Amino acid sequence: MEYALEGSASQVACNAYAFCNLSNNGATMIAWTNRLVGGSGYSGYVVNATPSAVAPLSGQAAPPRDLDGDGRYEDVDGNGRREIGDAVLLVLRLDEIRAHRPIAAFDFDGDGGAGPGDALRLILGP
Repeated sequence: MEYALEGSASQVACNAYAFCNLSNNGATMIAWTNRLVGGSGYSGYVVNATPSAVAPLSGQAAPPRDLDGDGRYEDVDGNGRREIGDAVLLVLRLDEIRAHRPIAAFDFDGDGGAGPGDALRLILGP
């Protein structure tokens, strides 16, 4: 069987199955089971996911890039470098990011959202 999951950066539920890319299996592996609480036995499945690219932000030719493989797109303008312009673009496109992009890809301050604090953390680093 082949499945495709699109548009979710954190969690998806389908029938009795639930899975989350933030599990202890890593950013590119999703695992789930249909074991019931208190039940015995289960059948488990593992899906190796290939992260899809984030579409370019308005006015940009290149898509944002994850420069260090951590799932966050430090190179917001897609020019191959993390620099002050990425933080400026992040602030200018916050509404677009909130509405049409995976928030986790731009959540640099770890608060679960996209806001000015993420631009500041992007400039200052981890």
